[in-house]
Amino acid sequence: MHTSHRLLKNFNKNLAGFTLVEVLIVTLMVGALATIFSTSFNVTEKQKEQRDLARLNELSKYASALEMYFLDNKKYPVAANLLDTLKDYNNTLLDKDPSGCAYKYTQIDSGKGYSIISVAESSGVRPPKGQSIIFESCSGTSCNATSSCPAKKGDFKLSR
Repeated sequence: MHTSHRLLKNFNKNLAGFTLVEVLIVTLMVGALATIFSTSFNVTEKQKEQRDLARLNELSKYASALEMYFLDNKKYPVAANLLDTLKDYNNTLLDKDPSGCAYKYTQIDSGKGYSIISVAESSGVRPPKGQSIIFESCSGTSCNATSSCPAKKGDFKLSR
């Protein structure tokens, strides 16, 4: 019995490995780094979502102003000087979205319709149901950024 006890003691001395404390410290460090990196990536996505929400809000303001204009004039305005034309209906309209891209307005069918397009940076923001704003995802080269506009996931399109 004395021999087996001595063998077991020698066996334990020869084992090399990590202690429980070392494993816990490494696990905590890896977890802290993962939290830091995931938070930094998430902030960027949240900023994109906030800019998209601002775009949707602006498109809703455009829709209201355009409908009021249509009620008074029986047609939608031409694209030239759109903000000046709509200032009597809403003087807070912006000509550019939060990232500096211009809203693209087009009069359709001799004033019977219109279309406004804005960049969508995030795939997580969608227009509320029941609105005339739709999300159109882009593909291929249409997703590339231009000199003043960010890379996009698609377009928000308001049309009537």
